[in-house]
Amino acid sequence: MIGRLAFAGVFALLVVWLIVVPRHRIGQAEYVPPYWRNVRVWAIGIAAVQMAVYLFWG
Repeated sequence: MIGRLAFAGVFALLVVWLIVVPRHRIGQAEYVPPYWRNVRVWAIGIAAVQMAVYLFWG
């Protein structure tokens, strides 16, 4: 149980970091793409799925 929460916590911290990182650090400073082409949205989605996998099936 502790291991599951630890791994999920790492991904939760990654999601928080992805939310607060400035756009120029991920190469999208001058152009704001639509959400389906946004690197930040995809990274947050993948981290959320990984967090769910560790919580439910870990």
